[in-house]
Amino acid sequence: MNTKLLNKDIQEFINAHLDSNPFDLTLKHREFNGVSMSEIAEQIDSKRRIKDKLPTWFKADSILYPNKSRLQQSSSEITARHKCELVSGTSIIDITGGFGVDCFYLAKSFTDVYYCEQEEELHNVAVHNFEVLKAKNIKAFNDDGLDVLKNSKMHFNWIYADPSRRHESKGKVFFIEDCQPDVIEHLDLFFNHSEKVLLKLSPMLDLSRTIKDLGHVKRIDIVAVNNELKELLFVLEKDYINQIMVNCFNYKGEQKSKYEFEWGSDSSVSYGVPEVGDFLYEPNVAILKGGAFKHLSHDFELNKLGLNSHLYFSNRKKEFPGRRFLIKDIQPYSNKSDLKQKLRNSQANISTRNFLLTVEVIRKKYKIKDGGDRYVFFTADQVGNKLVIYCKKA
Repeated sequence: MNTKLLNKDIQEFINAHLDSNPFDLTLKHREFNGVSMSEIAEQIDSKRRIKDKLPTWFKADSILYPNKSRLQQSSSEITARHKCELVSGTSIIDITGGFGVDCFYLAKSFTDVYYCEQEEELHNVAVHNFEVLKAKNIKAFNDDGLDVLKNSKMHFNWIYADPSRRHESKGKVFFIEDCQPDVIEHLDLFFNHSEKVLLKLSPMLDLSRTIKDLGHVKRIDIVAVNNELKELLFVLEKDYINQIMVNCFNYKGEQKSKYEFEWGSDSSVSYGVPEVGDFLYEPNVAILKGGAFKHLSHDFELNKLGLNSHLYFSNRKKEFPGRRFLIKDIQPYSNKSDLKQKLRNSQANISTRNFLLTVEVIRKKYKIKDGGDRYVFFTADQVGNKLVIYCKKA
């Protein structure tokens, strides 16, 4: 950690060049006041990236930042605050500390927080920022969190871990064994030091497989921000074998929607085809990830278009955890002349649900520009009929 970056003139330079191209700065200057411009440019780039994600850090003076890959792995303030609704107590240990955002917020819900990060540079940056942000109840260890646990005789109220993708794993991660540390292998270690464990896992993980692999699962929170899936949070309790509650959250500004259901339970569902003038409902991404498809139909008294289409409808306007539309027209996909007349060289928001073509292919085929106030769904009903549903937001 280069403490020269904290010099007043360099901090002023960083703040004055937040709108500049960091790469261009490295071409124009080799250094500034004894600090390489590449280091300064990295701070500028990182600070710009966290403006919306971490506004508390952005607004504070003398904050240091890691490189962009570390920032991408970090929780946002919204998702970090969410974790504080799940856990509280006297003590918690974060065995995968990282940039320290989760630790900072966990410190508001616990008397003592133990932060573990084995990468020295990242550890030093986080500890410095804790001091700047006056998080005085965080005790830091520059060590592997698993080793800290193995060498400790302490018992914690909670253990927190955010396993990252293994270096040899390429592309998307669908299984927990593709992450490190291997939490399945170390569950006995965790439960020797705590009755409760909170895991932040990749939103790409398969829920059924992860529940089976982990065991002890008491609760799952699926967290989205602005309808973009961000985190899967698994609450484990030692020897827990009862019903698992799944909570689907979508944050939008200061508002939060929540939908919950029991994992593995079933509900009745009615299938059908909507009519012009009906309302169409599309669940948010957290609910889609959770797979609560039949529960939605039952709980909101909605008809479902098809088993795998995941669109719902009714003849009455209802509050719903997702997007709501008014249906203006419905046509069979086989009516190609109507499609060309309504869509060619037009502007519309295209979505597909259980359909044979992708959005990109449809846009290219009919030369459709993205945007506008018209929404068009390409989908299929319960018996497999391909439909095109024209809507506006309601």
